[in-house]
Amino acid sequence: MWTILLFSLAALAVILWAVAIFDISRSNFEKRHHQSLWLFAVLFFPILGTAVYFTIRKDIKVKPRAFDPGFNS
Repeated sequence: MWTILLFSLAALAVILWAVAIFDISRSNFEKRHHQSLWLFAVLFFPILGTAVYFTIRKDIKVKPRAFDPGFNS
């Protein structure tokens, strides 16, 4: 029973870690070094960095991306 619980928590932590890395890499931060700092924090402190990033990511200033579907007529 404990093995399944620990495995599930570990799998959830890895999935959230990967989602955080993907979200950071796709975000367009106002200052480029903020993206590097968040990536560093999440990569080297996986559980704590991911938790902090998801907790305060709404407060992080991100420039909106322009919509570009990539279709050329």
